[in-house]
Amino acid sequence: MRRLFAALILLLLWTESAFADSPAVPVSWEREVGPYRLVVLVPSDPTPLPSGKQYPASGLYWADGEPEPIWTINLVTGGGHVFLTEDGQYLAQMGPWPSTGNYDELAVVFYRNGKTTKTYRVRDLVRRPALLPQSVSHYAWHDEVSFDADQRRLTVATIPGTTYVFDVTTGAIVSPGAARRMLVPVMMWTGAGLLAAGLLWVLVKRRRRA
Repeated sequence: MRRLFAALILLLLWTESAFADSPAVPVSWEREVGPYRLVVLVPSDPTPLPSGKQYPASGLYWADGEPEPIWTINLVTGGGHVFLTEDGQYLAQMGPWPSTGNYDELAVVFYRNGKTTKTYRVRDLVRRPALLPQSVSHYAWHDEVSFDADQRRLTVATIPGTTYVFDVTTGAIVSPGAARRMLVPVMMWTGAGLLAAGLLWVLVKRRRRA
């Protein structure tokens, strides 16, 4: 039994370490979209941008013009993917890597000409966020994210299985999908249970032989 107990402890430690993580350090960046250049500046990152230009603030600029903003924006520090429409008016940003236990973290933010139009929190999009796969410091709530520039639609698939389609021009949900069972935690704990049962069966079989 002591060997079984030790094996279970090692299994739990391995499961916890497998989900240990640390957030990426935010960095400044720039990206060209059509005739525009989207610039995101992080004050703590002194690294020069590839273009070599000095920009006064995060925002949208003409790609071949002077560094004077068309509009400025206060993006979520450490946020995820950023999507900009080709006309340079509408922008969507995925929220930062959420901290374990905090389900009021930003999930998706929508902007028009640099001004916030709609904001969603994790608990707005996930019915039971406490059941999401969690590490010692962070948790994951979404799986696939895609952007249709022509239709101006952002599609986000949550880990529990609900797929949301957002209208980027308004931030409104235009097509919420039907939620499925949360497979990740179920599969994880089912696998752990099967492994524990297998270890117990081996120990019992060895004792019978002895």
